[in-house]
Amino acid sequence: MKNFTLLRVEAGRMLRSRKTWIAVALTAMSPAVGLRLYRPLNDYSVNGTVIGNLALAGALCGAIVFAVLAAGSFNYRRRFGVEAITDVIYSPVSLAITQTFSLLFIAAIAQR
Repeated sequence: MKNFTLLRVEAGRMLRSRKTWIAVALTAMSPAVGLRLYRPLNDYSVNGTVIGNLALAGALCGAIVFAVLAAGSFNYRRRFGVEAITDVIYSPVSLAITQTFSLLFIAAIAQR
């Protein structure tokens, strides 16, 4: 039960962060990159150019944005100097798993 409470707290902390909402906005706008900048599919059909390039560009940009968000948000305990206190209260493995699931939860919200 402790892990579900920690998941709720971590997801709430990430949802209150300005960086998270910037990442969500960039992920929502990322398919627009496929219109001009990133065109991996050839112009053989209209489907390939209209749908395929947008989907591939959105997936690639979204993955990069959330990788940067994960790298920036997973070291908040060390950055604020509370790592020793939280390691005593919760297991570092449990914290890492909870942070990963909260990031997946935020990514699922961004894809909606």
